Amino acid sequence: MAVTKGKPFLNLDSDRDSKFYNDYLARNELIINNGIKDVISCRRDVINYLEDQRLPQEIKNDLIKKMKQALKYEVIPSTEFDWISSSDRASYWVWGVLKIADFNYLGYSSIRNPFPDLPQGYTFYDWIVFNKTPSSTPERIDAIVEFFDRWKCAPEMKKELLQKLKIYWKGVTNMPDPFSWLDQNDEKQCEWAWGYICKIGLPHNLLLPVSPTEKYHSIYAAFDLWDVFYDTKKLFLITFKKAWDQKKYRNKQTGRKPLNTYLQDKTKKKLDTLAKQRGQRIHETLEWLINQEYDNNRLPSI
Repeated sequence: MAVTKGKPFLNLDSDRDSKFYNDYLARNELIINNGIKDVISCRRDVINYLEDQRLPQEIKNDLIKKMKQALKYEVIPSTEFDWISSSDRASYWVWGVLKIADFNYLGYSSIRNPFPDLPQGYTFYDWIVFNKTPSSTPERIDAIVEFFDRWKCAPEMKKELLQKLKIYWKGVTNMPDPFSWLDQNDEKQCEWAWGYICKIGLPHNLLLPVSPTEKYHSIYAAFDLWDVFYDTKKLFLITFKKAWDQKKYRNKQTGRKPLNTYLQDKTKKKLDTLAKQRGQRIHETLEWLINQEYDNNRLPSI
């Protein structure tokens, strides 16, 4: 979608570019800044302004050149986000970090508040990003990119933060998978694991998973965002896995009763031989023998 028939012109096919151009016009007080807007509203406002017949073409052309130069200078290339967009886990972690980041983490001095207009109780992320609670990996990636695009600062600050995040994440990926035993396709397991995370008290308040898949990703995110010594995390992983093993064992025992009895040595050896011949465990062969004899005697069904 191009704006203005003459040259130069703006291409508004990109959602990202459309949002940036809208912000550019707003911060230069050429359009009313109504706060964070969706991309459709952003594109509409840019078009309406640049197609205003009262605005001389020469001024439009000069403005468009400046907007395109600003885009090139301020916006980080999409390829710089590839390491984030290629990983569900990385995108969730980066989103979580940005969601709660204070000004010190962003690189500002702690001497004064760089954004005095920030509403009380808001994080910087909440103030500048449209989607406060993304519910999927694509939505989180869009929110991350929007954060960097709408953050008005020297491009060097953006690049430094992105590089800091990337370096940290490389350290995370060099560690073994903490939840290799979790099955993303096992809904019941993911439900149980997420419930355990919430009960134990890992940081989960900003994570609002709405599906089993999202709960799977949220388990990793809560662990990755947990700001404690790694020894504490290692101890948690041992406890977590042990709790799952115990639950799995209890599930297997459902519908079973313990049987404590004694057999003569010869009888026990015969039972062992039968079990080996049938490729079964002792209790499975014992159940088979009992059921077989019960059926042969045509006793009432239980």
